[in-house]
Amino acid sequence: MIFLIYIILVLLVACDALSDAFIDTNKRRSHLAESANIALFFVLIYIYSISDASFWQVLVLYVCIRIYLFNIVYNLLRYLPIYYRGKTDSVWDKWVNKLPTPIYQTLLITILFFSIIFCFMFF
Repeated sequence: MIFLIYIILVLLVACDALSDAFIDTNKRRSHLAESANIALFFVLIYIYSISDASFWQVLVLYVCIRIYLFNIVYNLLRYLPIYYRGKTDSVWDKWVNKLPTPIYQTLLITILFFSIIFCFMFF
């Protein structure tokens, strides 16, 4: 059951990144991705309700997957370098832009492995 939750969380993050990436260039794809995101959220609620996972476990897993995957998918869809970091005024971008690129890459890989280990240790 946890593997299914993990896959749904990955798809949620990917659909959200897809929606954001296409918001300026292709509104139709953006809306389609947002619709898929909402549908996946309802599927997640159902799967969560029949699983024995706690809310906090799913939340930690989602945050880890989002930190690792969102910018990578977004950058690939916008034809940016894979580890490109935004220049917006968001707290995340300000914090990440203070890190040198090798440390940023290491941070992302560490979070990925943590989420996988967390997934199988605590569920």
